[in-house]
Amino acid sequence: MTDITNKHPAVETASDDDSSSDFRAIDPHSGVKRGLKTRHLSMMALAGIIGPGLLIGSGGALANGGPASLLIGFGVIGIIAFSIMQSLGELTTLYPSGGAFTGLADRFVDKAFGVAVGWNYYIIWFCVLANEYNVISSIFTFWGPQVPVWGYFLIFWFAFLAFQLLGVETFGEAEFWLALVKLLGLTAFFIFALTYVTGGIKGVDALGTLYWREPGPWVSGFRGVLWRIIFIYMGSALFFGLTCPSDAPDLVSGSSRAIKSPMTVAIQNAGWEGGVHLINAFIFVTCLSAINSSIYIGSRTILFMAQDGKAPRFLGWTNKRGVPIPAIVFTNLFGALSMMNVSTGAGKAYGYIVNLSGVSTFLVWGAISFTHIRFRRAWIAQGHSVDELPFKALWYPWNAYFGLGANIFLAIVQGWSTLSPFDAGNFVDAYILLPLFGVIYFGYKFIFKTKYWNLHEIDLQTGRRRDLDEGKRSHDENQEAASLPFWKKLWRNF
Repeated sequence: MTDITNKHPAVETASDDDSSSDFRAIDPHSGVKRGLKTRHLSMMALAGIIGPGLLIGSGGALANGGPASLLIGFGVIGIIAFSIMQSLGELTTLYPSGGAFTGLADRFVDKAFGVAVGWNYYIIWFCVLANEYNVISSIFTFWGPQVPVWGYFLIFWFAFLAFQLLGVETFGEAEFWLALVKLLGLTAFFIFALTYVTGGIKGVDALGTLYWREPGPWVSGFRGVLWRIIFIYMGSALFFGLTCPSDAPDLVSGSSRAIKSPMTVAIQNAGWEGGVHLINAFIFVTCLSAINSSIYIGSRTILFMAQDGKAPRFLGWTNKRGVPIPAIVFTNLFGALSMMNVSTGAGKAYGYIVNLSGVSTFLVWGAISFTHIRFRRAWIAQGHSVDELPFKALWYPWNAYFGLGANIFLAIVQGWSTLSPFDAGNFVDAYILLPLFGVIYFGYKFIFKTKYWNLHEIDLQTGRRRDLDEGKRSHDENQEAASLPFWKKLWRNF
């Protein structure tokens, strides 16, 4: 039987004589540098969703589904994402581990399951990274077509590699200011969209709901709603649909080397041709942030996996400054996938890479819901109370089962538009990663003989927040002291 104490190094509980390990600059288990401040994390949480996936990818969703599909799709995925965040919040507030949900999947389900989830999560991030390199190269091709697209890619590839090697503090500071610019830029577009729609632009008629009437709210009927829309932002969905027609040329579905955002199309249609460069500059800023974040998250994901035997061991090494150099270089190499745009065009390359990661996203989200369900069942089976949890997920178990079922459903149907008419290339692209999850799970399980844990065997103690136990003990002691007679209270003070 697999030893349940052999867990992710980043989730092990520190020894009693090492109580200060939680506050060290270098994490004693993983070797990575801790340097992100509260303001860094807060700004990244607010603006992290604003990236090329929203500004560019929504153009493909608009072109394929229409404004109604865009709005409904964002709403549906938003509801599912809320469910996943509830599950993830309950798990990570109790087990704030470096390995996050991939390590918890080991403990509450099966290590082979954690391996499959971890690799699918990593696939998501290197696909996001490749698409961001695709977008940033496309922007500079638009500005300076004299340089080949691969030339721009190489320039940015080495620049981002050097920047990531500077360390986590530099990453955090850059993300703070880039996130601030993203928030201001998107707010400015919302103001422009309201002005444009209501007729506030001189010499341009009020747009109103024109594009919901012509070319209409739907493309290919209701079928467009289930197109993959991974990034959630309802305001953007509404204003993109109001200011950009779904049949506009050169959206993400186009074959040109430079791809356009719905924001770009809206600015052009409003009569401000020079505004295209302003929007491209804004998208460029979001790309800087997105590539920066993708390399950071991807490299840390593969680092923890390597340290736990889920990936090649050399990727788990960090230098004395806490920088995981092999993991950073390895992750950044996947950016070369963006170079498929040399032969296919930026728009088609973007679509291929998004399709590739679509199934992985739903599988990872579904795995989080399933891990949460297993945790709760083990928590109750081992005699614990829900009241002991620092954060309780809303509407459990219905919300967790909804997240699991919805993501399995979306993983199966997300490529259905390739069936009629049947497109073999896009079908493989949309579904190739679905069987990969099973191959990784059963392959690892067969080789390493991992165990699917019984509810009573699941380790619920390793990596738990110690402050909760200390707080509970302190609370109990205070209650006990309050019940003592006056003379005993006085005696205890001596």
